[in-house]
Order: sequence, then C-alpha cells, then structure tokens
Amino acid sequence: MKVSKAAAVALLAVCIVAPASAQRAMDRAEVLEIIEKLTSAGRETWIPAGTIEAKHQQYRAARITDGSAISERIEQEIREYQSKTDKSERTAELQKMYLDAIPFNVRYELANESSMTSSVVLRYDGTRFYWEVAISSRSDSVTPSADLVGNCMVNFFSRTWNDRRVFAWDGQKYTIYSVSAGGAIVDTSDRLPRAVSGPLTAGVIPWGRGLLSYTNLVAAKVSATEIARDGTTQIELTVEPAGSSEMTFLLDPAKDLAAAAYTLPGGNNTVMSTYCSGYRRVGGLWVPTTVLIEQYDAFTNRLLRSDRWDYSAVDTGVPGAERFSVAFGANTSIEYYSAMSARALVYHHSNAVDMDLLLAERLAYVAEQGKRSWNCATASLQYAATQLGTVAPAARLTQVIGADGRTTMHDLKRGAQSLGLHCRVVQTNLATLEALSGCQAILHLPGQEHFVVLDRVDDRYAWIVDLANDRFYCRKDKGFMAMDWSEGVALLLSSEPIEGPFTDVPESALRRIAGGDGWSCTLLLQDEWIIFCTDTPDGWGCFGYFQWYFERWGCEPAPDGTCVTDLYARMAGSDCYWDPLAIRCRVTGVWDWYAMSACR
Repeated sequence: MKVSKAAAVALLAVCIVAPASAQRAMDRAEVLEIIEKLTSAGRETWIPAGTIEAKHQQYRAARITDGSAISERIEQEIREYQSKTDKSERTAELQKMYLDAIPFNVRYELANESSMTSSVVLRYDGTRFYWEVAISSRSDSVTPSADLVGNCMVNFFSRTWNDRRVFAWDGQKYTIYSVSAGGAIVDTSDRLPRAVSGPLTAGVIPWGRGLLSYTNLVAAKVSATEIARDGTTQIELTVEPAGSSEMTFLLDPAKDLAAAAYTLPGGNNTVMSTYCSGYRRVGGLWVPTTVLIEQYDAFTNRLLRSDRWDYSAVDTGVPGAERFSVAFGANTSIEYYSAMSARALVYHHSNAVDMDLLLAERLAYVAEQGKRSWNCATASLQYAATQLGTVAPAARLTQVIGADGRTTMHDLKRGAQSLGLHCRVVQTNLATLEALSGCQAILHLPGQEHFVVLDRVDDRYAWIVDLANDRFYCRKDKGFMAMDWSEGVALLLSSEPIEGPFTDVPESALRRIAGGDGWSCTLLLQDEWIIFCTDTPDGWGCFGYFQWYFERWGCEPAPDGTCVTDLYARMAGSDCYWDPLAIRCRVTGVWDWYAMSACR
C-alpha cells in the first residue's frame, strides 16, 4: 500500500509549530551515521526491566459506518449459522441464544464506538511479566436491548468481568485473572498466545529489527533533513524500504535521536501516527512521559483508533521472582490447563489449604491413570492419610480395589487400618464434622457412588477434595451438600483413637457401600475452539479478535445427586493488531472475559 505524504506533512506541522530558521539536507555519510547509531542502540521496550505505572485512554471507532453493509453481514451470518451442521453450541437452547444474539454481535463488532480509561501497573524482568489493568470508565455506543438480558451468547464488554484484570507469566505458567469476577485461567500448555505490550512497548521504535534492520535501512531509499528552530535541532528522517510505504521520523539529536513523532503505514489502508513527549532519563535511557498513537483511514483521514499513555512512574529496578506470582483472592474459581491432562483441572482457591500441593497431587493422579489401579477411593485415602502425616504406599492402596474396579467401604476401612490409622465408619452430619478436630473424613456420596474428602466447613460451604475429578477442589453450598451426602456416611480417620457420640454403621452394611468414579455434570454445552486474527487480502494488515472458547458442560437429569451451576468464562478474547515494522499480526495480550452458566 502506497500512502501519500499528506499524513507525514500533517505530522511535522504538529511538531514544528514555528517556522524553521534553517533546513539542511544531510549527505549520505551523515545518513549512514544516523542509521548506525539508531540500529546499534535499538530496543523493543522502553526499559529492559523494571516497573511502569501509567494511565491509559483508549478510543475505538466503528469499523463500518454503512448501515446496509452491516445488515447484509447480519443476514449472511444468520444463514451460515442456520446451515452449519456441526455447531460448537451443543444444546438447542444455546443454539437459539446464539442465533438471537447474531444481530447484536455483528453490530457491536462493526458499528460500536467505544472509549475507555484505565490505570496500569506492569512489572517486567526481560522475560517474565505481571500486568494489572483497572478500568475507571467505559462507554459503548452499541448496547444490548432488554430482550437480550440473560443471553450468554451476547458478546458485550462486561465491566463485571473486566473491571480489574491481571495477566502474568512467571516463566512456567501464564495466568489471566479476572479479579473483579473471581475467575482465572492458568495455562501451562501454551494454548494461549503469550504477549506483553501496553506501556512497556507503546511508541517504541524497534530500530535494528525487521524493516528497520541496518541491512534493510541501508538498502532502502533514505533521506534526512536537519531542521534548526529556536536554538534546537531536529532531524526529519524519511525511509522508503523496497516494496513498502514511506515512513517518516522526527528525531531529537540532543536525546540520542529519541523520536518526537513518526508515521508508518498501518496495514489495511491505514496510517499510524505516534507522538512522544516529555522525555526523561530513566536508568540511562530516554523514556517519554506521554505517548499518543493514532490510526487513520489512509483515504478519508477518519480516526479509527487511538491510545494515549501517561506515565506516572518508571523504575528500572529488576523485580524479584516473587513479584510475578499471582495472589488469588479467596474462593477464586481457577481452571488449570496442563499438558498432563486432556481437560482443564478446576478448583476454588483457598488460603486455608496448600493449593500448590493439592494441585500437584491431582496432577500425580492424572499421571498414574492407566499405569496402575486407581479410583476415587484410593485417591481419597491417600490424601487423607497424607494430611495425618502417614505415607500410603501404592501397593497398599491398590489392595482396596476390587476386581470390578470398585471399592467398598469395608475394603476402604481395612486399607486405612493397614496404614496404622484409627478408623470409624459413622452416620453423621456436617455440623458434627465441623466441630471435629484431629480427624480426616472421607464421605460417601450415594447417588454418585463416589468417595470424596471433606476439607473443612464454613458458615456457607462445605469444601471438598476430589482428586479423582477434574474439579478437584470445590466448595458446595451446605444445602446442596446435604442432598448429595444424603445418607451421612463417613469414614473417619485419625492417628489417635476416635471418640464421640457417633452412630457407627454396622460392619455388615459396609460391603454394600461402594464407590468408583461418577459425575452428573455430563451435558456438553460448548466445544473448545479458537478463532484467530483475520489477515487482510493483500497480506499487509490484520484485524479482528483472537477468541478462545472454552469447553463447557451443563447439568442433565440423573438418577440421584445434584448438579450445581456457576458463572464460568465462555470466551476470552484479545484485540488483533498489525505490526508494520515486524510485518506480522499480533495480539495485545489484554484479555477480555465473556461469561456463561455451566457446571464445569
């Protein structure tokens, strides 16, 4: 795409508000010296490591202003969805919701005009990062109508889920955390593109890389003009790489050629203008206090998007490793994606439990599946014994599993006794167990024929450890728990004799109480799938929204037991943008959350 010089002229007019007293065309040797200096000191971030605090003001214009084109797109998407035989939404109810939401979703994608203000804290050590975004205001010109309230297929930016978010890479796991909604995704399997940008990279010119490498610059058509004005000197550098459009940079020789402004071809027939002001020395580097980036339509000059960054604090002290860890709030619902497990592991975070240890035990259970006999009874016994300081050898655990793969309460009790633990199988209730100390309780859920460990009971919830399940640590409302645990049968374990006014279950009944693995949350609502950024036809640009849809399950009729739903992330999305200097499409790394009701 060839762009006229109008944008560059406008840029220089903004930056040079008074007539220049002198202009001098620089010769080839001087130009090469500038290129050498720029490319030898190139960087991709304002600071190599440290902490940045900034305010971000963002504007996004409507992508399309032609109402008839939007209507045509709505009709097209409705036709395509109706004719699609393998829909990702698996139930008739969700498919109807999706169809009903298409008109709004298309208008929101194409016609919405939005502005948003947020504060940002970003820590970085050259590889790892911790990036927190807190929104203070948001406006959208397209909003859902009343008839779409409760439709989880509506793609509308929700402040409930997005007001405060954290994106962090600690070198091993990538976390996207909605603090405001109490939900998090932890990815250790490289499912998500891991990116950090924002105030760390906004306005940075990566001299020495891509189109601006020394080799490409020397081979390009390059000219430079020295401009003297009011006792200061600036250099206007114009670069036209082979096969690309003209780029113009206004550089300050007094600040190691820091850019006051520049224009670039933005891809997809757009022009990007960037203005940097208020430079100061930080850690020996020139860092601006304000960066303004604007993208215009190359032919109509319509403003398409803008980002203004005002830096309030910049520190080049390298953060310690602990500064990249995410501190989850109590009760945060976490989905943990690991290469060891085909599906996400789900748990509620608790400050009362060693969550790292519990997660490691669940992953160990997953790793052992298929290698040895293992079920919910052995997983529960091993965990309970460990909590009492007793090692449960694998050989002992496998002895409690019958030929049919199931374990009776009789065998589970004998297995615990073989470990040297004191045991009682009793009928009781949550209130009694809440007051019990020095014991572990393995509960039998009759409707699911399933064993779990009761971790603790608080004023509202029973907290359950279920290492045989992907949802391995969760809270259950006491009322629902009483329904699941309808017979109140528990195996109490302790390293000391167990006293108390319990009703012991007769030995003859223990063989009829059995467990294997079961779960009533079995209705597939939505497949896991990804929508990637869209490239422009000419290959010089991209647009759209990188979207990761999560596998979600719902409740369906079961002979016994209960199924409890909650709000989970339906989709996480990140804006796509074209990097004209790297000649590639990127995502911002700021993930927006969209919710739906599901049981897993």
